Amino acid sequence: MRTGSFEKARVNSKVWRGVISPWAEEILRKNATGEVALVNSRGIYLAVAGEMLLLCDAGWGAVPAGISLTDFASFASLFPVAGVPFSVKDQILMCPGVKAELDLVKAAADDTVFKPGKIAFQKALSVLKRRAVSGGFAEIGAVVFENAPCKMDLIQRLAHSALTDLLKSIKEKNVRRTKWSAEKLMGLGRGLTPSGDDVLVGLYYGLAHSPYCMSAESLALKEALSAAGDKTTPVSASLLKAIASNAPFELLRGAWLDPKGANALVNAGSHSGSEMLLGLLCAMSLMETWQKEGTV
Repeated sequence: MRTGSFEKARVNSKVWRGVISPWAEEILRKNATGEVALVNSRGIYLAVAGEMLLLCDAGWGAVPAGISLTDFASFASLFPVAGVPFSVKDQILMCPGVKAELDLVKAAADDTVFKPGKIAFQKALSVLKRRAVSGGFAEIGAVVFENAPCKMDLIQRLAHSALTDLLKSIKEKNVRRTKWSAEKLMGLGRGLTPSGDDVLVGLYYGLAHSPYCMSAESLALKEALSAAGDKTTPVSASLLKAIASNAPFELLRGAWLDPKGANALVNAGSHSGSEMLLGLLCAMSLMETWQKEGTV
């Protein structure tokens, strides 16, 4: 970590308000120093105790692995470069040249219990098909759910194989294969949070908020996400760990409950939202199957 003096930090009278996830709050409480690891259009990533916390716009709602700020654009203008140390104490964030007062509220626990619904599933699937990004994993949704023809590239074929194997393993209550199939999706695809990871985020979120949340297969998936480690990018590993700790994610919650929420989710990121929606649809499909079988 680079060193730097905080003595001449620029004081700004503005107070930045936002929401912090319980997962991120716990990490900062245990270790309130780190490094500004990455600054890009999506957000500011803070490296803390081996984890990546995301500072981003409030449009993301409660972010499992970070903090969402109501005036993120103004806040982000204070951080033109990465690679500098920071500290957070008493909701004051400091790094060389910057002193920012935060007013963060911890996101409420998400105790929603989802119920399977055919109409909700069809509406969400319609959104996914309409907004799927060319070359992204969301394109395989129609193949998975409708057996529709789709010209897939190599990475999409690998994703389709891993995802169908994962869903089959969960249905067959094969704990070992569930974990193995999830690991095949980790790190697969493009982006800071690779597409396969985004699918896993949506899938696990749906299962974790279902009556099936304590099944051996759901717990095996939770274990796989918690141990993502070097199987994917540092940013994505933190997101997977956060979602496995049942950190709230408002965009995913809204996508299940309301078609408008599904549209909001697919607008998130360049492709992440669509692929998270694919994972959420997989959870919906599993729950519908279990309901027919009398399992749920």
